[in-house]
Amino acid sequence: MEDGKLHNKFNYLPEVSLNGDYIRQIRRRVHENPELSGKEFETAALIRRELKSFGIESAAVGGTGTYAVLDGEKGSGRATMLRADIDALPVKENTTLPFASKNSGVMHACGHDIHLAALLGAAKTLSQNRDRFAGRVKFVFQHAEEAGHGSQYFIKDGLCEDTDSIVGFHIAPSYPFGQIAVSEGADAAGADFFEIRLRGKGSHITRPDKGADALSCAVELVLSLKSLCTYRVNPFKRAMLGIGKLNAGEAWNIVAGSASIEGTIRTFSDKIREMLISEIERLSHLTAQKYGAEAEIKFEKCSSVVNNDPEICRRVIKAASELLDNKSIRTSDGMIMEFTSDDFGEFSSMIPGCFFHIGVAAEGRANSALSLHSDALEPEEESAVMGADIFCRYVFNGG
Repeated sequence: MEDGKLHNKFNYLPEVSLNGDYIRQIRRRVHENPELSGKEFETAALIRRELKSFGIESAAVGGTGTYAVLDGEKGSGRATMLRADIDALPVKENTTLPFASKNSGVMHACGHDIHLAALLGAAKTLSQNRDRFAGRVKFVFQHAEEAGHGSQYFIKDGLCEDTDSIVGFHIAPSYPFGQIAVSEGADAAGADFFEIRLRGKGSHITRPDKGADALSCAVELVLSLKSLCTYRVNPFKRAMLGIGKLNAGEAWNIVAGSASIEGTIRTFSDKIREMLISEIERLSHLTAQKYGAEAEIKFEKCSSVVNNDPEICRRVIKAASELLDNKSIRTSDGMIMEFTSDDFGEFSSMIPGCFFHIGVAAEGRANSALSLHSDALEPEEESAVMGADIFCRYVFNGG
């Protein structure tokens, strides 16, 4: 579809200027200059400059996160938080985009450039139309989502207090552009990182009896851990355990004196999460003891389950229905993100929220339907304008 025709396909907020060209330009600038989690210095500077140009004062949160507030002029009303993540991934870009990454080995392969552009576009439009809404809008440009910890800074600073709802979105390559998807209840899994360090004893490979083989211990432990969800989790309750990294040994003829295992668990309930953590600890110590080794286990919570509040979902659907027909709004009782995670869950565990999804698969463009984190993903950027539109309508409707 030709660019101009695509831009005219939707009747974006006809009563106000949505600044579609501005949103597209911001998206491209950000995509060209991606920055990793916690290092989004130029990205944060851009966000703060733009907000200031709209007449919106902002504050740094956790270094590279940004928080801003805008009050409507129609009187008191709900306090609405709008959130976008801003960090990129350690991925070498392999797209055909004329605005591909200039930062070698770093890419916006998860759509955070689109999320950011949508929220800046919404901030600009809302700042120009303060007389159209009541209450307060809180803008959260959250850093370090991919590292799983950026949300904690906003929470620790008390910025989520006195907030009635929070809304955010994620691009969805599995849905065609022109559709959005909303799921009540659990939408994405909670995620935990774990690391197991095994301390054995080195010896010559011909005298294993003189050592404590940490490599063999690690191999047996990996196989035991991989079966945990099969045998310890109710088959009607979804959970998974994945192991992505195993290091062991120093030389081909020496019994490994140490080994390390790194992985993740993804769950949808605190009870199952706690059970899996307990079982990982138990199996690690038991297996290490069998080989005469010792185990040290570290857990790090990355994100909570993303739980969508039914009432906030209904309000988001109402806002989206003013732009899209009913067939283009997909509702589901299932988990759209499944075992992937997003630390929007930290916000939604405190504030009633809705994390919706905007389709980015464009007709005739195979790379727009590739999976998130793909080095060749080219999502339909008009999704940023659609996201801004829905953000604004949500606020204009009272939050």
